[in-house]
Amino acid sequence: MTDINGICTFKNLLPNKTYYLKEVTPPQGYALNTAVYNVETKLGKNEEIVIEDTKHPVELKVTKVDAENFNNKLQGAEFGLYADELCTEQVGDIITTDNNGMCIFENLLPNKTYYLKEVSSPLGYAVNNTIHHIETKLGENTEITVENTKHPVMLNVTKLDVENSQSRLQGAEFGLFADDMCTEQVGNSIVTGANGNCTFENLLPNKTYYLKEISPPQGYAVNDTLYEISTKLGQDENIIVEDTKYPVSLQILKVDESKPRNKLQGAEFALYTDDKCNNQVGEVLTTDENGKCEFENLLPNTTYYLKELKAPTGYILNSEVMEIKIPLGQKEIQYTVSNVYNNKSEGNSRPNNGSDATNRDGIGNDKDTNNINNGEIGNNKNNSNELIPKTGSDTDMKLLILGIVLSICTATILIVKQKKK
Repeated sequence: MTDINGICTFKNLLPNKTYYLKEVTPPQGYALNTAVYNVETKLGKNEEIVIEDTKHPVELKVTKVDAENFNNKLQGAEFGLYADELCTEQVGDIITTDNNGMCIFENLLPNKTYYLKEVSSPLGYAVNNTIHHIETKLGENTEITVENTKHPVMLNVTKLDVENSQSRLQGAEFGLFADDMCTEQVGNSIVTGANGNCTFENLLPNKTYYLKEISPPQGYAVNDTLYEISTKLGQDENIIVEDTKYPVSLQILKVDESKPRNKLQGAEFALYTDDKCNNQVGEVLTTDENGKCEFENLLPNTTYYLKELKAPTGYILNSEVMEIKIPLGQKEIQYTVSNVYNNKSEGNSRPNNGSDATNRDGIGNDKDTNNINNGEIGNNKNNSNELIPKTGSDTDMKLLILGIVLSICTATILIVKQKKK
């Protein structure tokens, strides 16, 4: 066996004889030299021989594990080994961890520095960007364990109009919760942008979340569905949430044309989607004792056509087909329709349910001449602002003129008699 100086001596050998020298065991950290050396001894001369050994190559074993559970060995991670810290001088090939989470770099030089880098992560895990400094030692293999955290998952929410999938809705606010009672909110609420999208980031894989619409876009009703979202390892989630436009109510107010405070009961109205009044919406409605009827669940941004089918008793039918445009963002609109009283009708007394007598000025005009239509939608020619003379008023005017003429004549006669006296 070689000593501290690397020398060993075989003594008492016979001269002029052939011997064969073989290395049986190498020094620690060196590979066995398997050569067989032929040694010829000579009389009166000692023999010397130099045998060289090469250092034994070392191995680097890498084990890839889940950061939260070291017993979970991760397959599919790719590693590269480099001779420089900037990882530009690659040593050997890229190696991938097997189903035991292991890969081995072989034939490395002892007493040398290497740099280990994760090139790609296992499915569902984030890349570990740490550059690992590896110092190999003579006669000793090296092992290292590299952890990975699960890749955070994103939830992409797209808000659409239920009737038009091309219409992406801005301004919907969503909240994400850890429980189906929506008491444990995850992060902050997020509002959809101009493209109708919003994204919840950094969610845990293999976990259940609950998505809830907190407030809808303007003009739309809240979608009160609670969406259960089950995230998966290595997979982002996408969900489409549809909203319906907020239903609008159209309130019709029927009034007397010249006495708008008189609300008219018994008028029948129908609503249509076409100006020919062929496609009826809902049922025919009749105004109540307050002169009102209401069409419900109408769509905003839609044009309807209102038609009076039957006039109140004692009034002339308003035959105009009234175009009504329903705006977005209003829950209720009002529309006023007036009728002219038919003075020629027999057996009918004109209603006076609006106390017009107490609301008139000194010359007989209604004090309240404002149109009570809150929406000013469509063209209502029979606007309640306009005081139109009614059928049958010519006789009254003639009597009034005759009375004035008689008064003037009487006064003239009195003046003449007075002068004669």
